[in-house]
Amino acid sequence: MSYTPAHQTETRTLIELCKDVGIKVPETGLGFSQVKDRLFAEIEGKKGVFVIDDFDKLLRSGKGEEILYWFSRNKDICLITLSNFYDIREIIDRQRVTIKD
Repeated sequence: MSYTPAHQTETRTLIELCKDVGIKVPETGLGFSQVKDRLFAEIEGKKGVFVIDDFDKLLRSGKGEEILYWFSRNKDICLITLSNFYDIREIIDRQRVTIKD
């Protein structure tokens, strides 16, 4: 199990999750995709639980959906997001952009 509070960016949040499970990644210099690829390569085939506290902080700043997307694609990993916000779905819905024809 890994636990981290949400950070200002998705990349920083993933870096902290990596550090929590013993995956070495540099503090700077890597983008989201690179950190995500390292994390998922390391946990491939393993079962685990990741907890991100105050996840609404990421969503309110227009971030966080990439984390939700990639963790939802891994059947062996459970992602738990904690929030003080009553309905986190409301934040996600406000972030979506409607494309008009």
